[in-house]
Amino acid sequence: MQLCLLLLSLAVCCVFGLRDFQIRPQLNYTKNEWFWLSLPEDQRIRSVFFFTDYGANKDAAFYYRVYPNSGHLWAIKEYLNDTLQVSVIVETHQKEIFSRTFKISAGEGGTRGTCGVQRVKTTPPRPWSCETLKLPKKFCIQSNSLINDEPCECGERLIFREQFEDESWRNNWRHLEQSQLPSPNYEGVAFVDHPHNLYVKDNALHLQVTPSNYSKSNPFYIQNCTDQTKDKQSCGSKKPNNNFRKFWPPYNSASIKSIATFKYCRIEIEAKMPIGDWLFPVLSLKSDMGRAIRVAIVRGNEQLQDSAGTDIGGKTLFAGAVVYGNKHEAMQHISIGKHFGEDFHNYTAIWKESSITFKVDGRIYAKITDNNILAQLSESMCHIELATTVGGEYNFPDSRILSDQKPFRNQHGSLAGGLRKASKKWKHPKLVIRSIRVYSISDYDDYNI
Repeated sequence: MQLCLLLLSLAVCCVFGLRDFQIRPQLNYTKNEWFWLSLPEDQRIRSVFFFTDYGANKDAAFYYRVYPNSGHLWAIKEYLNDTLQVSVIVETHQKEIFSRTFKISAGEGGTRGTCGVQRVKTTPPRPWSCETLKLPKKFCIQSNSLINDEPCECGERLIFREQFEDESWRNNWRHLEQSQLPSPNYEGVAFVDHPHNLYVKDNALHLQVTPSNYSKSNPFYIQNCTDQTKDKQSCGSKKPNNNFRKFWPPYNSASIKSIATFKYCRIEIEAKMPIGDWLFPVLSLKSDMGRAIRVAIVRGNEQLQDSAGTDIGGKTLFAGAVVYGNKHEAMQHISIGKHFGEDFHNYTAIWKESSITFKVDGRIYAKITDNNILAQLSESMCHIELATTVGGEYNFPDSRILSDQKPFRNQHGSLAGGLRKASKKWKHPKLVIRSIRVYSISDYDDYNI
């Protein structure tokens, strides 16, 4: 069924006809006659209420949006069968209310939409009004979310935001500085605090892998090493030592974690993934005990299969968790026709006590419901952790990837040489983050997903 005429008709007639405030509805269709009806993000919008009338054969539905969904801002998804009537009520921070109703019809000759305009402007109550003292400033939904061990009063609230518009982001993050080469990681990088590996450009954070160039005159040593053991394998040594040359990482990269901690939340990360064999991005909620929710798993390889013949290269998106050193990858995944590093995408994890739901660009693709995993993750608060690494047993396990796909072993001296050889064809050796948002959650999130 064709929907191409609808967007044009809405753009022409469905504009709030007001000089001081205009909203232009947008409609994007998907397969099987589903479509997204959305309002662009606007800082003046406080909340949006959608009411959909399906006709006599189906009960009406309503959706209340307090903050925009990443990927589809102020949006609802509906199935267009015959005719729908959608009413939209927009509340601004200036306490104005705008309402709009449109009828969306489907037919063999295309789709058409009609709309009407109505504006209702409210006035704020007087400061001494009893109602001012009794009523909350915003509709509040109960939440069990925590930030920095403190409970969030209401669900569906933005509790953390980072957009990397300037250098102020550094006040909210800490560097991880250590080698990832020793057991159990077997990753070919040292995480360092260096501007070549971590920088802001074009309002985005770049975490980039670079050759380390460690040598006898420049031995591997991290002065502010964050490894708890402080051993030479992880932190290096000022004095050259041939016995430790095998522990010199072939690459440097960057890893940071948020100072703020969270428990039970919705995290949305807009990111562009690295492209290149054995590159791996880290987008996680991770506790100090090492337990982690892996918001997105995208391997840098453009072509890669596991021992079962499953495509696990960069065209396929996975998610999972790490508990007690054991990795758990969700059974479900999603594939697209090109590497996820070719474009920016919005990656979401909704962490609830009873489940963890994973989404990309507003679409659910995986879920964790294992009670043992959920219970272990729920024992502690989690930081946001971001990094770009190379190789690794957690990311490219020897037991899963056969030697015809990976011509080196993680726990063998060939690791560094194998990674150096692959790097000659790296296309995009960095993780780029445009924005991070964390929201408190509520039972209402069941309807958002």
